Amino acid sequence: MPAILFDAWRRLRRNSRLALLIALCIAFAVAAVGATLSLVYAVTIKPLPFPDSHRLMRVWVANDRDQRVNLSIPELRDLQSIEAFDAFAGVARSRLVAWFDDGAMRLRGEAVSARYLELIGIVPRLGRGFSSTDFAADAPAVAIVSDKLWRTRLGADPAVLGRTLRSENLNFQVIGVMPPGFIGTVESDEVEIWMPMPKYQPATLIDDRGARQSYALARLAPNVSPAVAEAEVVALGRALTEAYPHEYERFRWWIEPVGENWRRGLRANAWLLFAAAGALLLVALINVIGLALVRAVDRRREFAVRSALGASVRQIAVLLFAENALIAGVGAVAGAFAVPLLLHLFVASAPVALPGYFDLRADPVTVAALALVCGCAALFAGLVPAWLTHRSEIRPALNDGGRGHSGNSATRRATRVLVVAQISSAVLLLVVSGLLLRSYNAMAQTELGFRTDVVRLALSVSELDHGGAPAAFRERIARGLRSEPGVQAVGLVWPTLPPWDARKPMFHHASQGEQPVEGGPRMGGHAVDPGFFEMLGLNLLAGRNIGSEDQADTAPVVVISASLAQQLGGAERVIGTELINLLPNGEMPERARIIGVVSDVAWDGYGEQDTGRAIRWDDPADPAAHRRDAYYALAQVPSTTISIGLRMHGDQAQALNTLKRRLGELAPRSAIQWDSLMTDELAVENKAPLFAAILTTAFSLSALSLAALGLFALVANSVANRSAEFGLRLALGSTQARLLRTVIDEGLVLAVVGILVGTIAALAASRMLSTLLHGISPLDPLAYVTVATVMLIVAGLASWWPARRAAATEPSAAFRNN
Repeated sequence: MPAILFDAWRRLRRNSRLALLIALCIAFAVAAVGATLSLVYAVTIKPLPFPDSHRLMRVWVANDRDQRVNLSIPELRDLQSIEAFDAFAGVARSRLVAWFDDGAMRLRGEAVSARYLELIGIVPRLGRGFSSTDFAADAPAVAIVSDKLWRTRLGADPAVLGRTLRSENLNFQVIGVMPPGFIGTVESDEVEIWMPMPKYQPATLIDDRGARQSYALARLAPNVSPAVAEAEVVALGRALTEAYPHEYERFRWWIEPVGENWRRGLRANAWLLFAAAGALLLVALINVIGLALVRAVDRRREFAVRSALGASVRQIAVLLFAENALIAGVGAVAGAFAVPLLLHLFVASAPVALPGYFDLRADPVTVAALALVCGCAALFAGLVPAWLTHRSEIRPALNDGGRGHSGNSATRRATRVLVVAQISSAVLLLVVSGLLLRSYNAMAQTELGFRTDVVRLALSVSELDHGGAPAAFRERIARGLRSEPGVQAVGLVWPTLPPWDARKPMFHHASQGEQPVEGGPRMGGHAVDPGFFEMLGLNLLAGRNIGSEDQADTAPVVVISASLAQQLGGAERVIGTELINLLPNGEMPERARIIGVVSDVAWDGYGEQDTGRAIRWDDPADPAAHRRDAYYALAQVPSTTISIGLRMHGDQAQALNTLKRRLGELAPRSAIQWDSLMTDELAVENKAPLFAAILTTAFSLSALSLAALGLFALVANSVANRSAEFGLRLALGSTQARLLRTVIDEGLVLAVVGILVGTIAALAASRMLSTLLHGISPLDPLAYVTVATVMLIVAGLASWWPARRAAATEPSAAFRNN
């Protein structure tokens, strides 16, 4: 066998043109399709890296507004009675400000119950896990830190165990360090510290059923199905509704596998990726089969000679098998090496961040299966001529095998059909990618109503815990940042700046009737300082803005958006009337006098924060596409965090570190919760449509390249085999220009047929794309015309190069060679 492979390698080196093209097609298919299928498998099917991960469940309650509502501590206690679960743990997202030698830092954490680590099978790399005694009311506060925090802020000190970690409310003793890579089970967080839940949750929440701040993590008992467990959970929900009707009448209890919440966000585009990968694989396989068939048919005369000299069909088949196996092997290996790189690029541009506990790698079974499929296609197409040689007469094959022969008509028809199929598949993918790109462009041009050249900072205010005056502190912050070089405007707001979700309480106004409507409309609730409107670029339309005179000891006031004013009767009529906040929760005033109206803002940006769904701001039927906002005076709101927006000249990214240092000087005991550029946050919101557009564009360009490659190979091979015909035409008076047009026209005819077939397929599939498009129709004529034009240009170029060779044929040389 080694001798056969070595002999095959020597023959391939002597005639490598088509062999290299086949190997390149196989590498394309294995790399692109392998990376895509690995990603789809990982985010939709692959088990999570926890023991018995298929048994891990989350328990939720749902209401009219949210399908995933967290649970309260009493509810966590109730769930421990569910017999379908053999282990149960509660997890609460926690935030605390800790002090290190180099300053304060806001830590993201998980406050957990006693069986948390046992449930997910995690053992600290240093120290110990939590014991039952750590959860006693009189037990000292202990914590486990992440490997990253241990390395970056604790100096990777092996003697860290027993060290005290100082925070704003409590000091924790470090008892362990988590293994590298583990960053918790709250999917949207990178957790840095874990602590017993009783040490973080205030005592007032222990028996408060309305304080839903915890996640439930449960493991099904052996041989118990999720349906059985959910039935028990639903029964518990009914019992709680009977016991507490006012609190639970609108709630529904349900369970889902751990990871389903983020997997659902990625599954939205999985079918599109799968379909695009399938189309690209089809194009690659067609190319491989076509090129392998052309290569083998060109050697019919060689096979006939071998048969005449006594070679059996088996010997010819072994020869072809060895050559095609080498070609497939080289292509498959090259593609397999490229899969991890492509997978990394896919994940970097994915619309949903994969949780830190998830390990994404290329799936070897998928890559091997793709290599096998492509290799079998090449082997099958290459072995057909050996069978044909056995079935045919030797003399006609010897006579027809000259360079002037272009192969039998059946072979020519087959290769042309394959090229048309390639072009039509490429057209289908190009239309899809064109529509998605135009959709993304339409979304990116949505008028949001606010300035986007803003630096965003959020501060967890600890100075106020030590007797500081809130108004004076905020003014010091704003004045200090405003004095920095390049800063044009500074605005303070609670809770967040756009495009993050704001509080959305229900409201009532006299124009809606005497009594509030249950489950009525909602508005975005914000508390702002006087500089906010200038910083964000909002225009005053009526009345006045929040001013320095609006303080904690004055009557509550509010400025509303134009859309809210229009709903309440018009800007001029609402000035001076009272707006009632139906869900104050001690955060915002229950009643406030309307003093002004400002321009509308698309506060949520391009998409919903919780679902990632694109908001259609131009569609009144979209429930999220409202611009009802109320701006209360920040001085009249008891907030312990503030968000800071700054507009400035120059490079914002470069100035960010300077601003953070200055903020540290102005508030040394407070920690910066987060910092970002608003343009970056908006780019994240656009990531889902951009990801789909980029990926399908990459696939479509790959398919276009493969189709052009197939057309080029077909035309080039036809030109090489028809040299005698072209020589004769030139000898009989045909011009080179005419011969050039003839060859190019042959390629363009195939392209036109492929474009028509691909366009029909794209029109048939257009309805499936309607939910993914924003601001354009799935029948957008510009996308179809552009794709047809691009394909004709590419087909013309692919045919032009071999056509030049045909036009340059020397008649005398052509006759001698044939």
